[in-house]
Amino acid sequence: MRVGYFLSSEEYSPAQLLEQAKLAEEAGFTALSISDHYHPWVDAQGQSPFVWSMIGALSQVTRLPITTAVTCPTVRIHPAIVAQAAVPRRRGRRQAGAGGVQGLLCGLGGRGRADRIREVAKLRPAR
Repeated sequence: MRVGYFLSSEEYSPAQLLEQAKLAEEAGFTALSISDHYHPWVDAQGQSPFVWSMIGALSQVTRLPITTAVTCPTVRIHPAIVAQAAVPRRRGRRQAGAGGVQGLLCGLGGRGRADRIREVAKLRPAR
């Protein structure tokens, strides 16, 4: 059985997320997932680091695969940028979970969301 650890980027600082990732690997977790929100859910949370920078930092402190939960490739970040960021240095290290249902956190909603998500799914790194 594989059990992953979720890193809540709205609730913890970047330094705390790095420490949690190290401890998760030491405890035997087999994967990491990290939230990608433009803004914390509530003011009391107060955090929201740029997830792709965090993934780069996380890859320096752990060897576990890391998945976003979820990146919104609509208005906030262009699909090509998400695809480039999700390309792993070593196959299987990074993955992108793509979605676009939260208008407040993902940017302006409406037209084009589904098309942009499909565009990310089609983009692949050159081999």
